[in-house]
Amino acid sequence: MTKHETVPEVVRNAWEAHALSLLTTVDRQLSAPLTHAISWVYAPSERVVRLAIDARSFLGAHLLPSTSVNIAVYAGETLYVVYGKVTRVVALDHVPFAVHCVEIDVDHVREAMYYGAKVSVLPAAEKTYDVRAAQKLDDQVFASMRAV
Repeated sequence: MTKHETVPEVVRNAWEAHALSLLTTVDRQLSAPLTHAISWVYAPSERVVRLAIDARSFLGAHLLPSTSVNIAVYAGETLYVVYGKVTRVVALDHVPFAVHCVEIDVDHVREAMYYGAKVSVLPAAEKTYDVRAAQKLDDQVFASMRAV
């Protein structure tokens, strides 16, 4: 498993293309892993990742400053896992409902695909509601995350 000290460009590009990602942290009540699919992920630099979540979501209560997290994303022909800690949680402006931006300082990134294999088809998610409304919301959320 190759280790990187910063987020590789291929991962940042995947997030710019709204790659499906998996965010994992710890459920504070159960002391067990907690994983959610996310698509609002943005890396303003090689050492910082921002993600947006609905402020009302179950996940929000578990993403407090100093919380350890990892984000898994398929990019290129492998699986990358970004490890870090939440540094701040900020309410986003200019979106139609309460959305929080979670900022994560990157500790390191690992390529986590098992030996002798490569990803031949990247997983993808499809919006199941009004595509224009979904694109408008995506644009609002990403613009607000960039402004944080």
